[in-house]
Amino acid sequence: MNIQLNNEKINAEALAQILEIGTSGGGARAKAVIAWNETTKVICSGNMQPKPGFSYWLLKFDGVDENSDKELNDPKGYGRIEYAYYLCAQEAGIEMSECRLLEEGGRAHFMTQRFDRDTEGRKRHMISLCGMAHYDYQMPGATSYEQAFQVCQRLDLPMDDKLQLFRRM
Repeated sequence: MNIQLNNEKINAEALAQILEIGTSGGGARAKAVIAWNETTKVICSGNMQPKPGFSYWLLKFDGVDENSDKELNDPKGYGRIEYAYYLCAQEAGIEMSECRLLEEGGRAHFMTQRFDRDTEGRKRHMISLCGMAHYDYQMPGATSYEQAFQVCQRLDLPMDDKLQLFRRM
């Protein structure tokens, strides 16, 4: 059995490896953090030590039965829907990490390259808007786009960054 990654065949063993990794990404939908070598098509746990040729991705499983994070099963099709949103975002000029579909057995698992890793797989330090501005993310309505733009102004970010924020609204 072979599976497809954007029309490229890779060995079914890769899918078995992904499933062994499990739901290491957390959240409501089943997902895994993976390391992928596009040249060799090898897929490993994304928690491995950085190796040359690997890039780091978040893989969201499509059509998962018995998802332990929620009571209901995830129907098939969410991977394609999320990929369609990615294509729409690109058309709108929104800059984001590269995304792909991993197709197998009639399912399309959504992959997005991790923005919090450099090309060597090392973690990039990140801070959220709430963390930077000391907003309480748990308080409903605690933040707004206006506040996000105010933080952009205080940081004296270039106009291109402000346009990216506007496109995301």
